[in-house]
Amino acid sequence: MNIVLLESLGIPQGLLDSYRSQIEAAGHRFTVYERTSDVDTLKEEVRDADVLILANMPLPDSVLDQADHLRYIDVAFTGVDHIPVKEALHRSIAISNASGYATESVAELAIAMMILLARKVPALQQACREGKAKGRLEGWTLQNRTVGIAGAGKIGLRTAQLAKSMGARVLAFNRSQVHCDWIDEQVPLDKLLQESDILSLHLPLTDQTRGLIGKRSWSA
Repeated sequence: MNIVLLESLGIPQGLLDSYRSQIEAAGHRFTVYERTSDVDTLKEEVRDADVLILANMPLPDSVLDQADHLRYIDVAFTGVDHIPVKEALHRSIAISNASGYATESVAELAIAMMILLARKVPALQQACREGKAKGRLEGWTLQNRTVGIAGAGKIGLRTAQLAKSMGARVLAFNRSQVHCDWIDEQVPLDKLLQESDILSLHLPLTDQTRGLIGKRSWSA
């Protein structure tokens, strides 16, 4: 079996070499390439692959045209909207992702971005560097504000929990029923947009969610 890694996974070289040794000891080939966006190069790299491993690099549909041996794509990332899912399924190529690997870090980053914007940190930092006073730059806290969560999966729920712990009212929009103590109310999308001071999106990009939030949503 030929296993092909199309980009760095951000792990130490020693650990990668250890994995390579285990794979080769089991009788398989393991080939590592540098990340590229050149389609012709990618076609050559996947031509003889049985298994592809990648993280968040885009994989165009046409790259699969010559991948006659490919049976499995392993995505070391949460989302899969950067790979040709429909084309892969049409060719009976199995796909897996790394759901849950970054739940805490992404949720904390979402809260950090909320605080940065609410407290106007970038603008205040710039004013400070220029030796100016804050002027009319008045921030606000998350406490007693309404945080809307669109997509109450693992990351969305953890973001909601952190927002709730800071005193926010938390609303959620989700296709299935949500049961947890830190969601104050599950609401339709229109109400989520109307009542939220902050909206945090945690939806996968699919045909059903593409364009879900846009000018029409805000004008409503």
